[in-house]
Amino acid sequence: MGATMTRLLLRQQIPTVRFDHVTIAKGFELKPHTHADSETFIYILEGTALVTLDDNKSRVSAGNTIYIAAGVSHGFSTPDRAISLLLVQSPPIYSEESQPNIHFNKITDIS
Repeated sequence: MGATMTRLLLRQQIPTVRFDHVTIAKGFELKPHTHADSETFIYILEGTALVTLDDNKSRVSAGNTIYIAAGVSHGFSTPDRAISLLLVQSPPIYSEESQPNIHFNKITDIS
């Protein structure tokens, strides 16, 4: 079970925004957590996931968008299949410590 991330926007290009392409394997669970000062927008490219925002759970799939306000508890799982998504975050959080149980097998910068 792994995850890969490609940074589509380099830190030095727009320091206040993070823009990544992320793929996460089937069978993964990201436990609920919060980012106190950061907003996140996710666009699902392919696959399905179960998303929890505060106490609300829903299934998302290709073409769906998710907005996560700063301070909102959120998590997701991929019980049925892998997922591919675009992630925009502001202000950006780049350390893996901010992701409670994600370890990216590969992180690359787009060239």
